[in-house]
Amino acid sequence: MSTAKEKLQEIQKLDKAIKYKLEIADDLRQGKLPCIAMDKIGSSGTFISNPTMNTALKITKLSEQVEKDIDRLCGLKCEMEKALRKHLNASEYEICYLRYFKYKRWNEIADETSYSLRGVHRIHIHALMKLDAYGFIAKE
Repeated sequence: MSTAKEKLQEIQKLDKAIKYKLEIADDLRQGKLPCIAMDKIGSSGTFISNPTMNTALKITKLSEQVEKDIDRLCGLKCEMEKALRKHLNASEYEICYLRYFKYKRWNEIADETSYSLRGVHRIHIHALMKLDAYGFIAKE
């Protein structure tokens, strides 16, 4: 069972993973990363090195992974935003949204919302406790 904070952090981690995979694919396309592996050819079991084929295959696999990750990320974001809107008041929603969807730092959130840093933390903790109390996060 995940807590609200763990579920919200999962969104950030997944988003970072997607960006990382896209960077790797881009580097492979530009030839910045070597992608050398051995390909088995024919029934004789002869092996040859084919970096171009391996690079294209790696890019294709990364693209497929990114598509799956993006679908999962969209689902998570949609589920979490609905929960935030349903269970939190306006200030709790704004702080959680800025933190977990816009990836703002605590001091940036305090500046944007005109709350003190301590006030932002207090509201954030209260919001997470409310989300955990509703138990919607337990759905995996």
